[in-house]
Amino acid sequence: MNKERREELLEVVDMLDDAVSRLGEIRDDEQDALDSMPDSLQDSSRGMAMQEAIDTLDEFEDSIVTIQSRIEEYARPKKKLKK
Repeated sequence: MNKERREELLEVVDMLDDAVSRLGEIRDDEQDALDSMPDSLQDSSRGMAMQEAIDTLDEFEDSIVTIQSRIEEYARPKKKLKK
């Protein structure tokens, strides 16, 4: 892969950083909404659905971070070993 395409891949890594940040903000907003509910409602089906959404957003974030690191590793030029 040439240098230009590697740089493009690193731009994708930056875009994924933005996506992870945005997912974190959405998750935090959902967590704040859940935390401000009375305890009795937190245990309701609505509260459980909100917690499931929070958990799912965490999973999305973890998946993106994994993909991001794989792309970054691939985009970095490999150093050739001297014989």
